[in-house]
Amino acid sequence: MLRIILLIIFFLGVSNPTLAQRYSMLEMKQATERRMRVGHGLNIGEPSGLHVLLYKFRDVCRFRKAVALELHASQEGVLFSKIIANQNAIWQNGGIRAGATILWYLPFYPVDSRPYIGLGAEGGQRNLDGDIQFDTDATARLGLEWYVFGARITRHTNFGLAFFVEARYNHSISNSFNYLLPSVGFRFHYL
Repeated sequence: MLRIILLIIFFLGVSNPTLAQRYSMLEMKQATERRMRVGHGLNIGEPSGLHVLLYKFRDVCRFRKAVALELHASQEGVLFSKIIANQNAIWQNGGIRAGATILWYLPFYPVDSRPYIGLGAEGGQRNLDGDIQFDTDATARLGLEWYVFGARITRHTNFGLAFFVEARYNHSISNSFNYLLPSVGFRFHYL
């Protein structure tokens, strides 16, 4: 009789719907980590403008990014034109720039902050020695991002606000023009 009761308890435990739910939650987590997310934001610094961030999570439960592609359109020389002129005697003013950067988020960090490094390219108009020309730059970044606020909008959608600070190095491919300047901004994420 004890064996029959144990056998019934075993079968009830195996056929328990919570086990199936755990498995489907694990599948959901894996599918969620594979899916690309979108963020957009405002960059205040050099160059100042708007950007869109496409990224994948390393750990969806803690909202830790693994890699991101940032696409941006911006105006060069809005805030730091005097500093750029001091670093480059040939620079007179900047123009509209567009670019793409791949950002790698480092896996070792505290929960609230997320350091990242990035490499990319950007191109656009620039006035050098009175000659307005299209100039292409290689870019490098080192930054830190903090999540400030998060809220659930619907059952499957969350909204997040992040603040970032970064150092950005631009080096022209066609001449000796370069600069290293700070940048700050906000990103809005839809998870």
